[in-house]
Amino acid sequence: MFITEDRNLYACGGNTRNKLGLNPSAPVFKLFSNGLQVDKALVPTRVTALGNIKVADVSVGLTHTAVLTETGKVITFGRNSDGQLGRGHTRHSPNPGYVKPLVAKVATMICSGPSFTIVGTVENTLYMWGTRYIMPSSRPNSYNKDQADAMPNNNKKQPHQDGQEDPAQVRQNLHGGSGSQPNVPSRMQNLIGSGNSGNANSRLENSLSSSMPEWLREELKEPRLEIPKSQPMVKVASADDLGKYYSEHLPGSPSPDVGMPKFPVEKQMSLKNPEPKPWDPQMLTDAPSPQHRRRFSAPGDIHKKIALANKALLQEKAEHNTVRAKGTFEIAPFFSMVEREILKQIRHLIGWNSGDGIFSPGGSVANMYGIVASRYKKFPNSKTQGLHGLPPMAVFASEDSHYSIAKSAHWVGIGTENVVPVRTDELGRMIPDDLEWKINQSKGAGKVPICVIATCGSTVLGAFDPLPEIGALCRKHDLWLHVDACMGGAVIFSGKFRHLLNGVEEADSFIWNPHKMLGAPLQCSAFLIKEPGFLLECNKASAAYLFQQDKFYDVSYDSGDKSVQCGRKTDSFKLWAMWKARGTSGFRNLVENAFHCANYFYDQLKDKDGFKLVLRAKQSAHVCFWYIPVRLRGQEETEEWWNEVSKVAPEIKKRMTLKGSMMIGYQPLASKFDSLKKADQ
Repeated sequence: MFITEDRNLYACGGNTRNKLGLNPSAPVFKLFSNGLQVDKALVPTRVTALGNIKVADVSVGLTHTAVLTETGKVITFGRNSDGQLGRGHTRHSPNPGYVKPLVAKVATMICSGPSFTIVGTVENTLYMWGTRYIMPSSRPNSYNKDQADAMPNNNKKQPHQDGQEDPAQVRQNLHGGSGSQPNVPSRMQNLIGSGNSGNANSRLENSLSSSMPEWLREELKEPRLEIPKSQPMVKVASADDLGKYYSEHLPGSPSPDVGMPKFPVEKQMSLKNPEPKPWDPQMLTDAPSPQHRRRFSAPGDIHKKIALANKALLQEKAEHNTVRAKGTFEIAPFFSMVEREILKQIRHLIGWNSGDGIFSPGGSVANMYGIVASRYKKFPNSKTQGLHGLPPMAVFASEDSHYSIAKSAHWVGIGTENVVPVRTDELGRMIPDDLEWKINQSKGAGKVPICVIATCGSTVLGAFDPLPEIGALCRKHDLWLHVDACMGGAVIFSGKFRHLLNGVEEADSFIWNPHKMLGAPLQCSAFLIKEPGFLLECNKASAAYLFQQDKFYDVSYDSGDKSVQCGRKTDSFKLWAMWKARGTSGFRNLVENAFHCANYFYDQLKDKDGFKLVLRAKQSAHVCFWYIPVRLRGQEETEEWWNEVSKVAPEIKKRMTLKGSMMIGYQPLASKFDSLKKADQ
């Protein structure tokens, strides 16, 4: 049997005694006299006899089926020769029907055995019926595991009776009350054990039947937390109240015990790879073989996205253990305050006096937020009416921009061919003159330009596009300026390198990945928008069951309606933990140390035989170079020579990886490769 997304029930297979409920709802004599009964279904067929009832769960026994509805009611149908339907001792029921004694209860789980049924309710009570448990009453009888120790032992199996027994008396006997010997079946005794044999949980663990479903086995083992009635289930605290106990505010200086260690650049940048430590097989126990295991954060692992060892790793573990989904203040109050404070501090560093923002699951999604915002700004009706009837739109980004921009254009219906690549200069920066030419060209082709995406820290070369010139063109042509600073955004902390982001204060949206240069644990990506309230207006769906506007607290703390997925992991908590530990000055040291190390490495390669730098000058902490084998040195740089050079990096990576000495990356960059070849020739 199958449950669809819209909570309808489907079945296929044999339908003997209407076990699958495929017969139409009708009196028995009509079913058989008119030949309406369904013997089998060879393809999944909807159980129409349930009508519009929504199904939460289903359990198929040997001769019957039990259904749990979304409202917590139990419906049974099929054979009833052993009382497994919970409807007295009728032979079978051709039509689905509610288990009436449980109508007043809210069921949470069901299980159908060969000739018995078990139901669990919200009161932590199990109801069982059918001759496998020898329950002669037509009404389901409850068994509470917490009272198992009080149940006397009785291994005498009781015969099946057609008469009715007082359900209250049966329940009293089951719960160990006074009176005659309880009619406890042998199978029940196997479940709960002897009343004199120690703790009930240990007996259950040792004697659960192999036919018991896994969820029920775990449910019976698990101890329940009893909360005194005098203890409140929820303690409500406002943001101001929480501020008395927790400080979400971020320090300028690091905590006394966690400073940024300062080592001489030469010591940090030793080109000699230290001997790796012995391999610990516990590091990656699920790897297929030792030669394919990777020692993350080992000295020789200098591939992409290696997180630093810092307190954020502990905070990430704490975050996963708390399982707080960031959506509304009442769900995650402190995390809501943390995200709000971090976004406020980032806006201040950018140079915005106001704005809004959200942490997104990665820079790719953050770029999508920016493109969606620019589309909504230009065509507000696109949110409600879609793109039908609208002219084609154009988005502009440098030819070295991140691939997620093209993906985002696909996701939001703009189309990848409407992402217009703008040429870059010798350092990989967008050329403003070419940008304006492409804007006018797109207008002439009948397209509507909506935004320019400036890259600050391109993926390969680390180039920073000239924001002042690009911003002026955006104002001239009424375009949204989105700054992708996923790689280079960390320079907002550095007085020495902050000039690389000059002009960012004119941007309409800005994204940054602390998991890159700062080494925060993946994923940690911030999206910020300059206009207050615009992010909510653009993305909200106003789900009434979550985002009521008449709550008892400031609903501006509810961030779920601003995002694509509502509930989110509290990624801001990772950055908050690092910021608390290191302070703003610690982040400044991290950024400036990365630049200084890159400068040192650049200077070492500049005059070293066998190495050729890609750029004659550098902007960021990226150093790109070619290694020239001895056989190719001193030769004329012809087309054939460059083709041979292009094969070197993949071969070096292959040999080093298979040997296990180092894990590195190499980056193809066609736009620069061709121009550099021509310049050198």
